Formats: sequence, structure tokens, C-alpha cells
Amino acid sequence: MEFKVGDRVRIKSWEQMEKEFGKNSCEEINCNPTFIECMSYLCGRTASIVKINGEAVKLTDWSDSEDTARWSFSTDMIELVDTSKLSKSDLQEGDIVTDREGNKSIFLDDELYGTTIDLDGLTDELKDDKDYSEYDIVKVERPIKYETVFERKEVREMTVEEISKALGFEVKVVK
Repeated sequence: MEFKVGDRVRIKSWEQMEKEFGKNSCEEINCNPTFIECMSYLCGRTASIVKINGEAVKLTDWSDSEDTARWSFSTDMIELVDTSKLSKSDLQEGDIVTDREGNKSIFLDDELYGTTIDLDGLTDELKDDKDYSEYDIVKVERPIKYETVFERKEVREMTVEEISKALGFEVKVVK
């Protein structure tokens, strides 16, 4: 399968990878690089591709970002997520959700804040579990890029000698 930067992907289940690639003598999944047992907690988590280098992929915007930075991932380990079918487990910190009535809430610390939407009252498909369709989630917005609204610019006083040392060559002051 061809992946591209920006694709939303899910780490395949252990069973799916075992069936697809088999295990090596150390009981690790035989994909490249190997998928080891202590990575199994990542199975089912979703992320976005930010870089592809051959079969290697760099992932970000995890559905649960706890302890994901130390692992390497490949196209063998992932599958494309149908983003038209977002689920509760795909919600991320800062997501803005809108219900059928237009009420908005923000997803923070595994809770929805802002209006009448109750996360516990939603099915995994983001529909109201009591068939009150006005509380179904119809839109999820995710902040992608932060705009700099403030940045402190420090002014540092230096002598010509300090500047020369920092640059690694002699500096001559001219007007």
C-alpha cells in the first residue's frame, strides 16, 4: 500500500502482523524493523505520517501520545485509517467536537468540556448511546498549526572579541 505524508494511520494489531509476517526465533513480528512484544501497547493507536523514507515512517499526532517517541515504525506496521469514520479513541487533546445541534466542546484530559455533550454517553462511532441523535458528533476539528503570537527577542551586549570568538573568525567593525 502506498502511504503519503499527512495520512492518518493505525498500528496494526499483533495478531494481524503475526498472520501477515510471522514470528522470528525471539517471538518478535518479522516485519522490518521487527515489532517486539513490548511495543504491543501501541497496537490500535492512530497517528499521522510526517515523514516517509523508503519503508520507514515518522509518526506524530498520536491518539495517545504516552511513550511513543522511542520506537521506529515502518509501512509494514501501519494501515490507513478511514477518517470519514472517526471513533472515540481517535480524539486528541484540543480537538473541537460539534454535535448535530451545533453545540461545541473541546476534548481535554479524556473529557469533553463546553456544552451538553457527554463523552461517556457516546458510542465508539461518536453517536449518542440513547438514540438522541441531536447529541451525535457530526464534526471534529483539530488544531494543525500554531501561530506565534508572542516571542521575546533578547538583546545581548557583546564585545568585538566575543563576536569574533562566537563566529570563529575575526570581525572588523565598519560604519
